[in-house]
Amino acid sequence: MVLTIGKDAGARMRPSHLTNRCAVLLLMILASAARAAVAKKPPDLVLRAALPVDGPADLQPSGLCWWRGNLLMVSDKHDGTVFRLKVGKDRALAEQFVTFIPPADGAGRLDYEGVACDALRNFYIVSESRSRILQVTPDGSNALWYSPPLEDAGLEAGLLRSANAGFEGIAMTAPNRFVLCAEREPRGIMEVNLDVDPMETMAYQCGRPAYELQPGRSADFTDLCVFGDSLYALVRNAHAVVVLRAEGGRYVESGTWSYGFAENDIRYQYVDMKYGKAEGLAVDAQQVCIIIDNNGMARRSDRKDCRPLLFIFSFPPPAAP
Repeated sequence: MVLTIGKDAGARMRPSHLTNRCAVLLLMILASAARAAVAKKPPDLVLRAALPVDGPADLQPSGLCWWRGNLLMVSDKHDGTVFRLKVGKDRALAEQFVTFIPPADGAGRLDYEGVACDALRNFYIVSESRSRILQVTPDGSNALWYSPPLEDAGLEAGLLRSANAGFEGIAMTAPNRFVLCAEREPRGIMEVNLDVDPMETMAYQCGRPAYELQPGRSADFTDLCVFGDSLYALVRNAHAVVVLRAEGGRYVESGTWSYGFAENDIRYQYVDMKYGKAEGLAVDAQQVCIIIDNNGMARRSDRKDCRPLLFIFSFPPPAAP
């Protein structure tokens, strides 16, 4: 049998030759895909410290933020406290920084997942169970709902439809303007403008990231923070910190860094590593702080140590051109 290639009936090729050429072409395609995959692997953050966190029982850290050199934290199990993390050489201590009486509605825990501060040191805390923003005054004397419920606006955009996958982070981009992240399935962003009455919201889904996820994991967001002119997001299931860039009226992922080498280090792994465990992100000029919510789980290297971990990184130097 003879195959005719192209318009020239004299250009003939035996099937074995065609098979060889196809094999070469396939190898070239696979090599190109492999190079592209390597190119998409984000650079690693530089680990400076991995510190167990001591504090009250059932600490379960969630959101982080910086305020005047203080690293502050909220917990989804402590409705009346903003914690300060005192960072030492070998450990970090979560101590009460501001205590307050949260709004009482008789519907269970408020489930704090993110915290931000303004220039006056008011705290803005997002409650996953209420889908609302809570404002706490600097001395804790007053804690009131600052926004109406945001669930309907999220549902209209196709967000907040999965159980235990509500709002997971908050950042203040300007006075009375906030960005919230919806956790997963699908993950998404909601922009909230409380400078007008009625408030304005814009919510949208965010697609899969450009980098690879482990099998069985969904793309997610678990915290947000602002530093300088940049909005950063924590992508827990990819062990990644990303920059969210405003583009076409929405935020899209831009620069990406990985911390997976640290969370998957045998010294820092927890017993169950099916999913990522990072819950809080805070960035400043010197460091990138990421806190782990281990849900009381023990570390593999020490089954008696059930403390959360605080990772402190720095950004790697820019790659040479």
